[in-house]
Amino acid sequence: MLGVAAAAAACLAAAAPLEKLRVGALVTDTGRFSSYAEDYRTSFALWEEWVAERGGLEVGGRRYEVEVLYSDVGDTSEKADGFPTLKAKVREMANGTFGRIDYYFAPYSSTLAPVALEALHRLGSKAVMIAPTAASDTVWVCDDRLLYPCTSPNRQ
Repeated sequence: MLGVAAAAAACLAAAAPLEKLRVGALVTDTGRFSSYAEDYRTSFALWEEWVAERGGLEVGGRRYEVEVLYSDVGDTSEKADGFPTLKAKVREMANGTFGRIDYYFAPYSSTLAPVALEALHRLGSKAVMIAPTAASDTVWVCDDRLLYPCTSPNRQ
């Protein structure tokens, strides 16, 4: 009887709605890296689906539903201009236009990821930024506890 009660409790716990982890995906739908945007979005959507199929993402012993929110960071300016569109989109996402954001996926490229991270720092954000495509040494030697590159360094 005790086993049945434990199984029922487990089923009820599994059926309870999970808290959401909201991930802001900074995507380059426009600009010089736009050719990668569709693949980037597809990858995030597949990851979101994969997590959902497995009952959520476990963080710190708790399970969370994942919701990915997309923003075109519009990389249409050159580095010399300081990427004002990218910084404005990061501010827009971080300041609540999308609601609470727990984590970020950095925009495509080793050039844009540090710019986006700097914009978050200037806002006082403590959100972690995951950089799935940033591979330059400048990203890897960046001693920032909030930036997590996911590729191997692009060393020669």
